[in-house]
Amino acid sequence: MSREILMLVDALAREKNVDREVVFGAVEAALASATKRLYEGEADVRVQIDRDTGE
Repeated sequence: MSREILMLVDALAREKNVDREVVFGAVEAALASATKRLYEGEADVRVQIDRDTGE
């Protein structure tokens, strides 16, 4: 899935004409939010995607 994330970020950045970092930030925030909802409670969730590998 790591390659797909990089492809998604590149496609969205080009399509919306925004910086890749903005897209990475939005994807990371969305993944963190979904994880918090999945595990319910006061979990401190941080998501960081490697910009080179997508992992």
